[in-house]
Amino acid sequence: MKTYVQVLFVLLLGVLLAACSLREDAASLYKQEHVLQIDIILPDPVVLHESQSYQARLEQNGSMVGDAQDVSFTFWKYGTPEQTEEIVARNEGNGIYSVEKALESDGLYFVKVHATANGSTVMPTKRFAVGELSPEEEASLQPEHQHHHGHDGHH
Repeated sequence: MKTYVQVLFVLLLGVLLAACSLREDAASLYKQEHVLQIDIILPDPVVLHESQSYQARLEQNGSMVGDAQDVSFTFWKYGTPEQTEEIVARNEGNGIYSVEKALESDGLYFVKVHATANGSTVMPTKRFAVGELSPEEEASLQPEHQHHHGHDGHH
C-alpha cells in the first residue's frame, strides 16, 4: 500500500512539473506572437452618393505593416447582414490600406477589416452612422440595459 502511494505521488509530481513547463513554453510562445493592430479610419464626414476612401492602419510590434496579406473591407447596413460587399484593399504604403466606397442611403453601417500579417489574423469591426437613423437603428446604439422597454413587470 505504501509503495502505491509513493508511485502515485511521483506520478502526480511528474504531471505538475510537466504542466509548469508547458505553461512557461506557452508564455514564451505568446510573447513571440505579436498581435496585429488595426485602426479603421472613416471619411469625416461620410457623404452619401460620393466615392470616399476608407482606410485601415496596420501596426505590429510597434511598427507599420507594409506587407500584410489578404487585406479586405466588408461593408453592410444594419438589419441586412446578408447583404455584404467585400472590397479588396489597395496597399498605400507605410501600413495604410484603403478602399473606395460610395454609400447610397442614410442609416447605420458596419465595416469589417480582415487582414493577415506574419501569422496573425484579425477582423475588427467598426460601426458608423450616416445621415438620419431609423428609431430601430437609434435603439441599437443605446447601451444594452436600455433595450428592455416595458418588460420590468410593472403594468
